[in-house]
Parts: sequence; structure tokens; C-alpha cells
Amino acid sequence: MRSLLRGAFSLLLVVSCASANEPAASSGAGQRQGTVLAIECTDLDFVVEIVGQQARLVMPEFTGSIPQIPSASGNKYQGNNITFWMKGQDAVLEYGNKSYKDCRNNTQRAVWEAARLRGIEFMAMGNEPGWTLEITGNSLLLVGDYGNSRYSIANAERQTDAQARTTVYHGADQGKAISVTLEAKSCNDTMADRSYETTVTARIGEQTLYGCGNTLN
Repeated sequence: MRSLLRGAFSLLLVVSCASANEPAASSGAGQRQGTVLAIECTDLDFVVEIVGQQARLVMPEFTGSIPQIPSASGNKYQGNNITFWMKGQDAVLEYGNKSYKDCRNNTQRAVWEAARLRGIEFMAMGNEPGWTLEITGNSLLLVGDYGNSRYSIANAERQTDAQARTTVYHGADQGKAISVTLEAKSCNDTMADRSYETTVTARIGEQTLYGCGNTLN
């Protein structure tokens, strides 16, 4: 299997109209209007959402916003005894008497964190062609063919089989029958070295898509 993340991440860049130089994922229009970063350091991982001139940090010991201040290069935010600086994909965090200078934005993980911040409950992705799925309650958004097709179901019919450990959603959009099957079975992307908790099969009319997903909220 080719990398799920590689293909689907390219799709997400198309959907959010991001350029190749964008360091992060958009957290979505209509609900949140920020840019999400998934920062990974040697001893600390945390999420940053940039909205205007504020950086909202979500860390184990702190969650809150700090304002942007002038910087000779990159973007720098400071407040609450915290300094966060970023240029390109590289970042530095100073928090109290601790300093993390080997930090970097994980652009692939940032896509999932952006969905989590938007309140998406479940997300899946696949490739060939690249597609993404978002589920919240009984509402589904399926974006396929590298962003060229988009199907939305506001109130899908849901059927759960506890013995088979599957949940199936049924609906229709644009004259096409759509079904999504979530199977509680490990799904591995060996090329990206990542495992997912759910195997996902999506059918749009006669087309069948395969991918992996995780619960977010």
C-alpha cells in the first residue's frame, strides 16, 4: 500500500487551498479561523493555533493565548512567562526555566489536530485517489478525488453491529448512494509507520474507497 498519509495529506492541502510553503493546517472556516501547528520536541509535544496576532498553546501544564511581538525573523509570541518562536517548520519554546530548541511542526499530524479543534469526532483518509472523511454525530463530509468531489450528508442512517464490531452509515448526495463502514480493526500504513484504530470502507455509487481512521473527540 502506498502511503495513506502522503496521498491524503496532499488532498488536504488542496482542500484548504494551502501552498507548498504552508507550515500548518487550517482549522477550518465557519467554526475556527486559525492555523494549527503540531509541535514536536524531544521531551514535549503540544499544539498551537495561530489566530491573527495570537498563539493559543495547548500544553500539559498550560492552555492559553499569548500575543505576537516583533521579531527580526520568523514569528515570535510571548506572554505568561512563555516565549514561542517559529520560522518555517522549526520552532523554539521557552517556558519558565525550561527551553526546548529542537522543536519542529509535524504537518501531517497538524491536519488531525485541526480537525480535533473543529470538534470533528472521527476522521479517516485514504488514497488512490486521495480522499478524507469527517464524521460528527450522524453528519458526514466525504471529500474525494484529491478535492475534486465533495459529498455531504446531514443526517445519515446509522447501523451498529456489536458482534461484528462495525458501524455503517447510509445516505445519498448528488444522486449517488453513499455508505461508509467503520470496522474496529487495526489499520496500518507501513510506509508512514503509523497505525490507526479503525479500518474504513467508503462507497460512492459504484466507486469503493479504502482507508484508515481514528476517533478524535
